[in-house]
Amino acid sequence: MSPYEDSDEEDGGDLEHKEKVRRRQKHIPPWTRKEILDEILLSNRTLDPREIFERKCSFSLSDVLAPPIPQRRLN
Repeated sequence: MSPYEDSDEEDGGDLEHKEKVRRRQKHIPPWTRKEILDEILLSNRTLDPREIFERKCSFSLSDVLAPPIPQRRLN
């Protein structure tokens, strides 16, 4: 039961049934199936994590951000 439902509600069973139906109809990506996922994980076993997570060079924020525009005072 959802915390947003009234505990005295008579259709509690109906709501649970609707929730089960909704979950069964939910799209599940094909790559999440056990057979395919096992194959993907096994193929990645030989990858060197340093290639994926190698340290990147840092950069200066002033190179990325534009210099501030001077504000003109209104009198």
